[in-house]
Parts: sequence; structure tokens; C-alpha cells
Amino acid sequence: MTRHTGTVKWFDVVKGYGFVTRPEGEWDVFVYAAAVLSSGCGPVQAGDRLEFDVVDHGSGPGAENILFASPGALRTGGGPAGVQPPTRAA
Repeated sequence: MTRHTGTVKWFDVVKGYGFVTRPEGEWDVFVYAAAVLSSGCGPVQAGDRLEFDVVDHGSGPGAENILFASPGALRTGGGPAGVQPPTRAA
């Protein structure tokens, strides 16, 4: 399977999903927080660069086996790139 790279177009931390655009000009790819293999970092944010496999989810292309293209890179806000599943109020 060919690995792809793309940039997070938008991501809703509360809902745990968003979309990634690919430089090849192909369809945007749906991304779930649970598909990100990196953990212990901050939430996925718009502008993050990701590396992933593209699979058919039936309703369109989706990303799986997601890694950050620049692991350990710091954002302008000072937090590391990464993902954290949304928390639910008790």
C-alpha cells in the first residue's frame, strides 16, 4: 500500500474527526482521531502535516495508520503536534 502525505484542512477535537488535503490534488481524506498512531501529544490541528494510508470507507476516502510527518515538531503555540481523543464530561 502506498503511503500518502497531506495537510490537515480542519479538525474538530470535540467530535474527533476532520479532513486532510493531499498535494496530488485528489479528494480530501476523512480522518478520525482514533486512526492516529502517535499519542501523548496535543490534539490534531489545522495545518499539521500527516502521513497515512488511504482506504475506502464506503462514503469516500479515509486515512488510516496516521503518523505526523514531522514528529516532535513544535507549533507556534508551543505545544507538540499529535492527537488526543476528545474527553467527555462526567
